[in-house]
Amino acid sequence: MHARRHLDSPLGYQLALIALMLLSFLGILPKAKALILYSGDNAANTDATGTGKETIFNSVARVCYASGSGTSGSAVSISGKYLLTANHVSLNNRYVTFDGTIFYKIDPEFASIKIEEADCKLFKLIEDPNLPDTLFYTQINTESNKNTTLIGWGRGRDPNQANQTGNARTWNWGDNSTIQKRWGTNRIASVQLQEADTGYNYNYHSLKTNLDSNNGNNEAGLGLFDSGSGLFIKEDGIWKLAGIATLVSTNESSTFSGSIFSRDSNTYVQLSQYRETIQSHIPDTSTYLGWLVDHSLYETESDYQSDTDNDGMPQILEYAFQTNPNEAEPERAPYYYIDSTNSEDYFNYALIRPSSLNGGVSYSVLTSTNLHDWQNTQSNISLINSIENTDGTITEVYRRTLPLADSPQGYIRLQISLD
Repeated sequence: MHARRHLDSPLGYQLALIALMLLSFLGILPKAKALILYSGDNAANTDATGTGKETIFNSVARVCYASGSGTSGSAVSISGKYLLTANHVSLNNRYVTFDGTIFYKIDPEFASIKIEEADCKLFKLIEDPNLPDTLFYTQINTESNKNTTLIGWGRGRDPNQANQTGNARTWNWGDNSTIQKRWGTNRIASVQLQEADTGYNYNYHSLKTNLDSNNGNNEAGLGLFDSGSGLFIKEDGIWKLAGIATLVSTNESSTFSGSIFSRDSNTYVQLSQYRETIQSHIPDTSTYLGWLVDHSLYETESDYQSDTDNDGMPQILEYAFQTNPNEAEPERAPYYYIDSTNSEDYFNYALIRPSSLNGGVSYSVLTSTNLHDWQNTQSNISLINSIENTDGTITEVYRRTLPLADSPQGYIRLQISLD
């Protein structure tokens, strides 16, 4: 996490930030822990099974290298390949993991999008982790006093520190061996503006939580690498994303106390204020341009006729028939064959299309005898079969009307049109 300045001098603050940046490049060990719990138990809350929080727990990722080292922060999956994190979290040459086992590469060609003046940004993966969409909490400025769940993948408490049993507790942050996903709880204390501070030049609507000693063992605060983690509010029985973690009031330790003068506080971007901006930056995959971005197709790979997976289907056809342009699916390509009916041979053309086409897509199957004049009238070509498949696609078979004996030379082509 980045901390607000509370050291004696600007120079001291700069040195503290440098120390944090150096820490982010250290490797991690397996079976590590996360978040700072009031209980101080690094083995607690690392599994959300049976809590009703499984979906949101699964949505939170760790940003790191493909090896699992180089943790730089946390992130929250919001829709498909798109995630939110704090703007100050480094994404360079990194991946995300939701379970510590499978790693998804961050799309280096998709420039992360800073959300207005907030310490928050949207970024994209190359592959879809296939998680449910995360809903946003939408009731602006109603967050105060709401009970929340925190889910992050930062450091836990220092396991070498002596256990504390008193009411007020201060836990020192552990090293990289304490990194893993964990959930905790807290209550939103206030909604306010987070103004730019020395070394931290963001102005944004924020949510504040305090680390209280009177709210049970699950009361949680943020540690290093929890930047970009999620704060969730339960509304109408559904957990919704309300904040992205950005700041702690104290580096290197977390103090849980009943006294407002001694307890630490945490800051989150108030997403109800920025939800529409965030959603406006997610490409609309029902348009060709949005589909290209979503599939990481840039420059020459975005050309209509480009075939990045070499399966015989150009990009325009992949888009129209909703296939994956980065994964060869030759079985989905249209194909020709000769079919006999009543002792006559005919030239047939079969294609597999989704039952519902992308908006603006239309297609025609045309025939010609000279590759110059093309027709699609019933007297030239007709649809002779249409079969609904169990995977939501439809197989259509078109036939040149005249048998081969009466028209020995003939061609068929598929024409795709975008409005």
